[in-house]
Amino acid sequence: MGAALPQGSQRGGLIVGASLVRPVGVGPDWTARSRRLWFHYIAPEKAAEMTTRVFALCLSTGLLTGCIEKLNAPACVPVPFSQASVNGDTITTTTGLRYLERSVGPGIPVDWCRSIAIHYDAFLLDGTMFDSSRDGDPLVFAPGLGGLIDGIEQGVVGMRAGGTRRLIISPTLGFGSEPRRDASGQIVIPGNSTVVYDIEVVEVAQ
Repeated sequence: MGAALPQGSQRGGLIVGASLVRPVGVGPDWTARSRRLWFHYIAPEKAAEMTTRVFALCLSTGLLTGCIEKLNAPACVPVPFSQASVNGDTITTTTGLRYLERSVGPGIPVDWCRSIAIHYDAFLLDGTMFDSSRDGDPLVFAPGLGGLIDGIEQGVVGMRAGGTRRLIISPTLGFGSEPRRDASGQIVIPGNSTVVYDIEVVEVAQ
C-alpha cells in the first residue's frame, strides 16, 4: 500500500492542505500515534471555481502545461465486493472481510471516494487494544484513495453517519505478515494478525 497523499476525488471535490504522517498499515516503523491523515474537503462547485481561477492564472502566465500536470490527481479506486455469506450476526464479503453491523446510522451513507470522519478502537484477537482515536480527533479519510489498510476502507462502505460496525480484518486486508513495532521497537501487532476495529462514523461529506 502506497503512502501518496490523496489529492482528488471522482466526485469532483478537491482535497487541499493535506498532510500525511504514516497512515495505518504503511511502513514497518509505524507507531500507534503517527497514523492520522488530515485534509479539508471542498465541495464540487467550489472546486470548479478554484480550478477556473487556476487555469486563468496559468493562461496569463504561459504555464498551462505545468499547471495541467499539477492538477492531475491520483484516481480514487473503488474495490468491487458483495456479501458472500452470513453466519449468525457476522457477514463475510467476497474479499474476505468480516463485519458485524452494530447500529445503522440515520445519516448520509458512506460511499467510495467520499470524505468521512470516524472514531475507532483497534484490538488484537486476545482483546489487547493497540490503538484508538477516542483520545483525540476523529480519523478523516476517503475510501478508495489507498491511505489506510484495505479492511478499513472496504469496511466503512455502506455504513451511515452515526452508525457503528465491528470489522474483523484478516492479515491480507490488514497489516500483513510483518510485525508492526512502536518507537521503542516493541511489537504492537504481531505478524499475520487478524485485528478487530470497532468503527463509528462521525460525519460524511455531502
